[in-house]
Amino acid sequence: VWGGAEQYILDLSIALSEKGHNITYLAYNSPAVINRLKNIIEVETLPFICSIDIYSAQKISNIIKRKKIDIIHIHDTKFVPLVSFAKYLSNYNVKIVLTRHIARASRIFPLFRNAYKDIHKIIFVSHLSKTLWTNVNKWIPKEKCEVIHNSIPDYEINNESESIRKKFNIKPDEIEV
Repeated sequence: VWGGAEQYILDLSIALSEKGHNITYLAYNSPAVINRLKNIIEVETLPFICSIDIYSAQKISNIIKRKKIDIIHIHDTKFVPLVSFAKYLSNYNVKIVLTRHIARASRIFPLFRNAYKDIHKIIFVSHLSKTLWTNVNKWIPKEKCEVIHNSIPDYEINNESESIRKKFNIKPDEIEV
């Protein structure tokens, strides 16, 4: 299905493409996602059978080597072991970034902790998401964790415009900006 994470990926891909980066999206064979992305960015499908799917890991490894990938951005924790293994197979020093799109205190299965050591950065879409997840995964170094809010495009500040807080009478402690 098309959801918030997919929109995030699309927005990020468009922004990175406009800055000259080559983007390849690896996806399940989901028509809802592929049909929306295929005319905008390159899409390749994989079966993604499980977290330790050797076939998909080998295919990702081949893509890393063929395209000389320097960053892999994961949008679901279940793919961390798979991508870590693909990195190992490729023998490339590719950086791995994980975005946590949800606010959930889910623990990492102890056997997969080594795969998380390969992660360069973990992006959280809110402070709540970061707090909940890092509180149950205290072994993850805090310097790897960053908050970048969902799909907020850059905009120019016009000093003459009225602030949103003032316009809608929002007190400083009511919402996080």
